[in-house]
Amino acid sequence: MSHDPDKPAHFDHDAFARGRKRNDFWGQIRRTVNGEPVGEEQIALILAAVRAGLDLRPDDVVLDLACGNGALSSRLFDECRAWRGVDFSEFLIDVAGEYFERVPTHTFALSDIVDYLRTDPDPQRYTKVLCYGSFSYLAERDAREALSLLGGRYVNVTRMFIGNLPDYAQRLAFYTQTVPATAEFRRNTTSIGIWRTEAEFGDLARAVGWRATFSRMPDDFYGARYRYDALLQR
Repeated sequence: MSHDPDKPAHFDHDAFARGRKRNDFWGQIRRTVNGEPVGEEQIALILAAVRAGLDLRPDDVVLDLACGNGALSSRLFDECRAWRGVDFSEFLIDVAGEYFERVPTHTFALSDIVDYLRTDPDPQRYTKVLCYGSFSYLAERDAREALSLLGGRYVNVTRMFIGNLPDYAQRLAFYTQTVPATAEFRRNTTSIGIWRTEAEFGDLARAVGWRATFSRMPDDFYGARYRYDALLQR
């Protein structure tokens, strides 16, 4: 994914991942609570949301943007014909290739998201797109270009599930003591990235040809109070 060169980077996802054990799959991608990896019941809630959002079918070919180490992706491999995960972290893609890749159908690539979407030689083959827990780290212009490219080049994509988006309207449910300055919520280089309300995200999607509907995780999901999911359709 791209970072805004006009702002200093505060959080380095690749460096953070390298600081965890090679088989600490949830820790590497910060699927954690108080620094500890979440339990299987939390992963099951995420998988249920993704399945419902993507409406996976056996003949689907999924493009997974900012896939991380593939630990989440791999849980869905048996439910679709092919899968392509893309991430900018060399370490995470290396882990994905070692532990989860199934050549030639379910594979991973090291790439910036927008660069991949611009240069993908066969965008027509994909039917569904997933981006879970990472869209907020795209700079505003990259977010717009990514959605525009997905609408223009990926003509056979019928559903795009963008999960775990931080909700600006619920920011005080997360920051219960010290609240950052307003500008911090609009920066993609922080540890959480850009916070948007549902309305703001809906406007972003609509501007480049997508219709967004929103859902929330069950109350027992660890991020339910301040995050939402978006399903994009044409």
